[in-house]
Formats: sequence, structure tokens, C-alpha cells
Amino acid sequence: EDGGGAASAGATRVHLAAAPAGVTRAPEHGALVNAAMVVARILRRFAKDHFSPVPRDFAQNPAPPSADSIEAAAMAQGGGASRVRVLTQNTWALPIFPDVQERVAGFCAVLARGEWDVVIMQELAMKREINAIIEAGKRGGLVYHHHFIQGVGFPIWLDVMGTGLLVLSRFPIVDAMYRRYSVNGFPHKIEHSDFFGAKGIGMVRLALGGPAGRGLDVYCTHLHARYCDPPPPPKGYVTRDGVRVTWNESKNPLSYDEYASHRAAQAFEAAKFIAATRDPRNLCVLAGDLNMPEKSAGATMVRRLAGRLRDSFREVSDADGFTIDAPDNVHTPAVGAEPPQRIDYVLWSPPTLGTSSGSPRASGGRWWVESSEVCRFVADVKGRRTHVSDHFGVGTELRYAKPGDGVALAQARRRPRPPPSDDAVDIAAVQEACRVVELGVADAAARQYKRQMRALVAVGLLLVMLWALHIDALPDSGLLPALLRGPLMVLLAAYAVGELIMGQYFNKDERFAMQEVLAEMRITVNAMRSGWLRG
Repeated sequence: EDGGGAASAGATRVHLAAAPAGVTRAPEHGALVNAAMVVARILRRFAKDHFSPVPRDFAQNPAPPSADSIEAAAMAQGGGASRVRVLTQNTWALPIFPDVQERVAGFCAVLARGEWDVVIMQELAMKREINAIIEAGKRGGLVYHHHFIQGVGFPIWLDVMGTGLLVLSRFPIVDAMYRRYSVNGFPHKIEHSDFFGAKGIGMVRLALGGPAGRGLDVYCTHLHARYCDPPPPPKGYVTRDGVRVTWNESKNPLSYDEYASHRAAQAFEAAKFIAATRDPRNLCVLAGDLNMPEKSAGATMVRRLAGRLRDSFREVSDADGFTIDAPDNVHTPAVGAEPPQRIDYVLWSPPTLGTSSGSPRASGGRWWVESSEVCRFVADVKGRRTHVSDHFGVGTELRYAKPGDGVALAQARRRPRPPPSDDAVDIAAVQEACRVVELGVADAAARQYKRQMRALVAVGLLLVMLWALHIDALPDSGLLPALLRGPLMVLLAAYAVGELIMGQYFNKDERFAMQEVLAEMRITVNAMRSGWLRG
């Protein structure tokens, strides 16, 4: 069973996490002890990464074979790849998290078994762990890789860099690109670090060869995290035996989730990037941590605007498929856990153009989802078995029925077709995302104004102090000793400059970036209403 149990229709139940058999939870301590242990762990890891040898270069990526040799190998195998096994896993491997090296070692053992053809990872930004995973992937036949290295990671950490996105592949990588999102969190929220991770969407193009298509376009992303508690209970709040079973979204999601508008804008940009760059002759996969439930407006918008992507897990399973805050994940807090959700996906779309005549399905074959499941990988950590991440992974096997393979084609035809997309629902989803981004524009403008006012107040106080000093109105003793005047004036000046930079650069840039995204979203809504974005 995937997802740790079924929830009643239209309701989300908060489960208390219980460790499954053979997997144990870390010992519980008091709040102060836990805080001290976290600080000590971060300091130990910081010292280890800065005062012990760390690989300064990433493992080398081999050059792909020639196109002719790929085609020849494909024909020798009977027409190219007949299956592609895709895994996405948020590794939870930033250096501030517990037991990173041990958990990554457990995931390396999974990769070395060679059970996957393409692996997409998020939250992987340390050279030590990246190189370990690349080498483990090679032992499992994943000889090609690409790490999207934009972003500084944690500014004070020497070997933390990049977006945290890494792709391993059994098939040759023949192209790669990265598109950074227009809005990406706030630079002063260092504890959140999304801004420094340069969130965006990456693409690698893999060569499959044969009539199955020219290749596979793999897109990977990790949308902005949601750093908030669940929204407060609205009117009509429902409980059952004292346990929350549902809540309604606030009319203004920014009231409890300050990054809701950023995530909506990112989702739109990701979908448009896929639609603009995918090769219609290729199989297309989007995998990663979208930080949005499957029925949310943002997730619906991504699936629709990216080219009617299909949810591989939902095609073969009706289970919950929880991937975060799952009750059977030992990293889910036993008390006070947020409602479990499915936010990690393998979305896909078959080629829309044939490889020869240019007509749909010209090759006579067909792609379909053979299987898709939630992957609960475990690792040995200090003598106990634990999950490799606070996220469960999602693994999907896509199969290709070659022309003339009657058995495979019959099996593919027996697979249920996804229900047709509802244009009204799709338009409503994009409109809801528009509303959230519009709220974000107004919020950014308000924050910019407040910072300008605070800067003016600080400058005014500084001018008053300078004027008072000029006329000797401030005595050497009293409320403002002479020793404090200089530092206080420096602090006021620094505060004013900081507020001006945040307001006139970062907040202004955020506001204008979201205004541009909002304008593009409105054009998209109008195009959908008038039928220009059918298909």
C-alpha cells in the first residue's frame, strides 16, 4: 500500500507517525537538548567540511557516443529502448540536516543496484555527497550525469553550491539547459535559503535512438518550499475525535504562506519553459518536488500548460501516495505533524509527433505506464534503520510497445486512457494562480513602501542627531553617553542603507518580476478561453 493509508474523500487527516517494522525512530529529547544537538551537529559538519580534505572538482561526465553508433546500437537491440525506469528523490541532504552522510550512503547502495535508468534528485548541494552519488550511479550503470550548479547555496559554507538538482542517466546526455525563476524567495531569509539556491527548472535531453523517439526530455525542478504551519481553523472547522480532518484555504494564502505567490509564479514559468523547449518527437518527463498537492491550482496548471502532462502514479494507483509528512516515515514528527501530502511527482507525456513522417504515432508504437510507486528507501544510521529522507521517492516504469509487437501493443491498449482534460477546470486553475500572484504583487509593493518609510525615519533620526551635535544640544552625560553616539549613528546609517537596498532593489525587482509573470498569465488565460491553447 502506498501513502500510509487511505483518507476519506475530500478530507485530509493528520496521522501520528509510527515507525514501520525494521525501521526505528531517533531517540526523543527535550526542546533544549534537541536545539543543542542541532547546533553541535551543524558545527561538527562545518568543521569537517572546512578543515578536512574535500574534493574540489566534480566527477567527470563522459562524452556521449556518436549519433550513428547510438542508432546502430538501438537497431541491434530491436529498435531502441523498450522501457525507461525513472526515479525522483528529494534527498534531504543539505549539511544542516541530521545524518546526511549515512543517509546518502544508504541511497548510494540503492543506486548501485542498477534498478533505474534515470534518477532525478533534489536538495543535493555538497560536493562530497554529489561525488559519492555520481560514483554509486556509475556502479549501477548510470554513467552520465549533470549537476545544475547555479546558486551559492549557503553563503558561509565553502562547498555548498548549486540548485541542489542532480540527474543521473543510463542514456547519453546530448543537451542541457537551466532557467532560473524570476522570483525566488528573499535574501534576508537566510534560514530558508531558497533565494541562495537559485531555484529554477533544468532540462537534460537523453538519446534513446530507434523508433521509440529521438530521445527523452527530462525536466527537473524543486519549487519554493512552504515554511509555515497549517492555516488557522476557519469558520465551520471540522474535527473528529479531537483530530483535524480538513481545513479550507484562506481567501488570502499569503496570510499564512508568504511564498505562495512565488511558488505560483514558479509553477507557471516551469510549465511555459517545458512547453517552449520540449521536442515533440521525444518522450517528456517532469520529475521533482513541486511542493504542491496534486489537486491544487498550481499542480493542475503545470500539467495543463506544459503540454497536458500525465501523473504517472495516479494512472496506476488510487492510493494516497503521500511523499512528505507521511505517517510511516520516521522523520515525520510524532507530535504536531502537518497533514501528509503528495508533492513529489513523475509527470510524463508521450511524443506528440512521429519520428519519420511527422504525423502523430507515425512509428506505430506506443508508450504507457507499466508501474509507479512510492519508494521508501532505508539506510543504516548509527546502528538503526531509518529512511534516507523525510521525503519518500517516486519510481515509475514507462514501457514502449514497438511496431509489430502484438503482445506489447495489446497490453498497452488495455491500459486505461487518462480522462480528457476539462478546459473549464484548467482555466479556473490558471485564474486562481493569477489571483495568488496578483496578491503577491500587492504584498511586494506594500513591503517596498514600508521599507522606504523605515529608511526615511532612520535618515531623519540620523539628521536630527547630527544637527543636535552641531549645536551641542546633546550633553556628554545623560540619556545618550558620548561613547554611544558614534555606534548609534553608524547603526542608523547602516539600517537606512539596508532598508533602501531591500526596498528599492530586491522588493522592487520582486514586484516587477511578478507583474511580468502576471501579465503573461493573463495572456494565457485569454488564449485558453479563445481556443488558442487547445490540445
